[in-house]
Amino acid sequence: FSFSDRIQLPRNMIENSMFEEEPDVVDLAKEPCLHPLEPDEVEYEPRSSRLLVRGLGEHEMDDDEEDYESSAKLLGMSFMNRSSGLRNNMSVYRQNANGSCSVPSMRTVVVCTVVLVIAVSLIMVIYLLPKCTFTKEGCHKKNHTMELIYPLATNGKLFPWAKIRLPSDVVPLHYDLVLQPNLTTLKFAGSVKIVVNIVQVTWKIVLHSWHQAKPVEFLEYPLHDQIAIMAPEALLVGQNYTVNIEYSSNLSDTYYGFYKISYKDENSKQRWFAATQFEPLAARSAFPCFDEPAFKATFLIKIKRDEKLSTLSNMPKKATTPVTNGIVQDEFFVSLKMSTYLVAFVVADLKNISREINGSLISVYAIPQHLNQVEYALNTAVKLLEFYQQYFLINYPLEKLDLVAIPDFQSGAMENWGLITFRETALLFNSNTSSARDKKLITAVIAHELAHQWFGNLVTMEWWNELWLNEGFATFMEYFAMEEVFPELHSDEDFLNLIFKAMMKDSLNSSHPVSSAVQSSEQIEEMFDALSYIKVTLKIF
Repeated sequence: FSFSDRIQLPRNMIENSMFEEEPDVVDLAKEPCLHPLEPDEVEYEPRSSRLLVRGLGEHEMDDDEEDYESSAKLLGMSFMNRSSGLRNNMSVYRQNANGSCSVPSMRTVVVCTVVLVIAVSLIMVIYLLPKCTFTKEGCHKKNHTMELIYPLATNGKLFPWAKIRLPSDVVPLHYDLVLQPNLTTLKFAGSVKIVVNIVQVTWKIVLHSWHQAKPVEFLEYPLHDQIAIMAPEALLVGQNYTVNIEYSSNLSDTYYGFYKISYKDENSKQRWFAATQFEPLAARSAFPCFDEPAFKATFLIKIKRDEKLSTLSNMPKKATTPVTNGIVQDEFFVSLKMSTYLVAFVVADLKNISREINGSLISVYAIPQHLNQVEYALNTAVKLLEFYQQYFLINYPLEKLDLVAIPDFQSGAMENWGLITFRETALLFNSNTSSARDKKLITAVIAHELAHQWFGNLVTMEWWNELWLNEGFATFMEYFAMEEVFPELHSDEDFLNLIFKAMMKDSLNSSHPVSSAVQSSEQIEEMFDALSYIKVTLKIF
């Protein structure tokens, strides 16, 4: 029989293999057609839409099967269109007069071969092309004169650095940073002079900075928060150069970078408070810098302010000089070498109480209406600082240590060297309303942040994959110091709970090594989890 000899099925019947039980399988490779028919004797029986169940005869249908058949008939038209196409595709094998089955036609073989060649070619093309070919951004044009594919700066030129981490051919030595925050306009202006040393001959200086609205003369790559200053001539090894940058920005609306918050004073009047939170990657939002932990440098900070406000920074204040009517400038002593994420400054209306210990002035600051709640924090800080100095056999290296209660602060606290910032609930203690639990919390947070003055500030990880060096040891020393200095708080019970919590976290599939490879900002942020803080205590314990 031929293609044109097909009998048309009635349109009210369904040819649908989904509703039919498959017959016993016959291996046609081993047996020829069992009952050969003459060409004129070939019979066609339209497939029924009935659901044939194994074990039931063809005429043994129950009520449910009749429902299946009725439903199938209602869907007949759509199934007919699909089944007729399937029937055409199944006709490539013909039954000969002698009952044997012939091979596919030459046309079918050619079509199948062409389709196979096209499919294999497409697979090879997809496999060999770079992945970025099919992305929305596409691929940058390859520069065959360079080993790396450099990204494009905002002005369309090639940016001379392609990695997230900064090059090591230039290192910062010193920053002169001048800031003028305006708590009326909620903006700030700044200038920075960075003394850098050249380790390897280079034509570029690459550092961190967030995008500025005003035009600049250097290259900018916002994806990595990087800028590149292109030198007109080679920068020589061993020489020091000074980079001068002036800039301006808004005070941040978040709790990240150099940000602003508002609060109500004792007269219910709205007041503004400016503070910093740079860990891990936000120093670049306040001033252009080499914003990686390994690039330690010294800092000379000057802040211009309203004469009615106060300023604090990492180091003691050196001098205050008038600038214009109502504006003065505070200059602070040059800092020790430290990482950019530890730089801090606060501009606000603050009051404080202080006490001196071993040549260092310890002070606790708060807004005026909360000054009567800082005494417990001061006493606690003095006792803990004495303990750490005796235990480590290393004196606290700065001449002052400020603890500041901020009215609106996202973290519990931040260990900025010489200027520790706290959420108010983690520093202020009211003897009339605060509970024993509040006292234990305040003590624990102070113990943790003071431990950071050694673990993290004095000794700092090179990169964020070693965050456990900061947080793990500070967490352990927090409980150890509390048990030694304040045994009445029974912190040993809390430490035992902490160990079990660490074991539970470490048993989950989401656990990770205390040291994990991180590159992007998202990966760095993810390192600040319970495992980095607690897991290392298991080994210490």
